[in-house]
Amino acid sequence: MAHLIVYFPEEERESIEDEGSSDGSSGSFHFSTTPEDEFLPEDGDERAVVPLDPSLAGLHTYLGDCEDLAHSDATLEDGHICKLPVLTFPDVVVMPGCTLPLLVSNSRAHWVVEQALAAPAPYKCLIAVIFSQQRRVARGQIGCTALLRKLHREDNGIWPSTLKVIAEGCQRFEVLEAPRPQATQLHWDVRICSDAPTPRLPREAGIGAAHWAPWAWHACDAWALADTARRLFAEVAPEVAVLRGDPVAVGYWLARNLPVGPAARQRLLEAATPTHRLRAVLAHLRAGAGERLLCRDCQHEIGRAKDSLRITDEGPAGMFVNQGGYVHDLVALRGVRSGSVGLQGRPTTDCSWFRGYAWTIAVCAHCSMHLGWQFTSRSARLSPPSFYGLRRNNLSSRPVAAQGNGLSDMGIAA
Repeated sequence: MAHLIVYFPEEERESIEDEGSSDGSSGSFHFSTTPEDEFLPEDGDERAVVPLDPSLAGLHTYLGDCEDLAHSDATLEDGHICKLPVLTFPDVVVMPGCTLPLLVSNSRAHWVVEQALAAPAPYKCLIAVIFSQQRRVARGQIGCTALLRKLHREDNGIWPSTLKVIAEGCQRFEVLEAPRPQATQLHWDVRICSDAPTPRLPREAGIGAAHWAPWAWHACDAWALADTARRLFAEVAPEVAVLRGDPVAVGYWLARNLPVGPAARQRLLEAATPTHRLRAVLAHLRAGAGERLLCRDCQHEIGRAKDSLRITDEGPAGMFVNQGGYVHDLVALRGVRSGSVGLQGRPTTDCSWFRGYAWTIAVCAHCSMHLGWQFTSRSARLSPPSFYGLRRNNLSSRPVAAQGNGLSDMGIAA
């Protein structure tokens, strides 16, 4: 059976009014709302400060009561070839370990989800997600599988019913055969890419007891690169705790949380090995490309990465879906540069992604590009009193200087 390329919602239908609200209020779907003080503890000092709970935002409770799905182990063997139903996004890059919320009302996307739900083990609840900015997918392109973990069906009296889904990125894959642009295939042939754990190099190699010099060994030691990348990211964003773990996990965590656009993150996803990915991340950090965040259109400075705020368990970045079904990829900042952002409309808590916070549309003060939203606390006890959720695909940063095996060499523009 054939699969179809899904671009939902259509990018050309976007407008500031439609995509510029966290609720996408033009739709008829129901988003969960919460009393402003429900997140506050019932006991204790009424004046005590309550910090923003990253684990709560990552649950995507605004989607309502989603039930856990029964599924098999989503881990497929390296090199495994199979057919998977595919969703294609124009500005979202899914990586292993990230959470992808979906609100599906589009009939094609609905079919893709239903196909995954009905699939036998080991493919049950498994979909393939591909970033396709030019609306074309080439043979050999790298994507990421995603496991559907939670689901809520909302019967709105019409077909298809609305599906609210929470998925998690699992494994990289390579497209074996790209469909024709007008093809309506439901499944594509894909091959699972290897992400094998990287062994530690012998300690003797790092202290010079080898044929190669220590610096040469360190350049190939994924564990040493991971430690260096964690340290540099902590210097750029000091308030964000960097994931500890093996080089594969650290590399993906950093790639998910760097304040760069989808094209750059796609290149990081395509890195052949964890070592290549970490060296690319290091080149980016050493060049300081993430320190100054700029408006993509006019290149005026909006903020600094040092003001990053952890909004989910995954870090300072995360994906959220509005009521129109559009998935927004955000990075959070405690504050922005004075005079760089203008606000449109009044704060509202309707369908807010963050409990206890009201959202207001934020645009570039120089060119009016929609940058994201300002979130303001509805309680004097909630900290921080305000923060910004900025769309990473509408931000840019300073160009990365050419460095060996870095982002420049991989064709990444920050």
